[in-house]
Amino acid sequence: MVFHQRLGNRVEAGTLIADLVDVDSGAVLPLDAQSAGVLYARAATRWATPGKRLAKIAGTTLARTGKLLSP
Repeated sequence: MVFHQRLGNRVEAGTLIADLVDVDSGAVLPLDAQSAGVLYARAATRWATPGKRLAKIAGTTLARTGKLLSP
């Protein structure tokens, strides 16, 4: 992963957050913010696995319900 935003940056929906680079093929997949808000967390490792949360944005709209303090 190659991050384009720093922690604390305010982002809008659609803002490029990071590029996911396939180490085998070199293909690049851009990862955009799904909502507007402040980028407050991102993955500490540069490797992504299926289902891994890569970044978190604190916004004003509800994106999840249920146990919000769980991973």
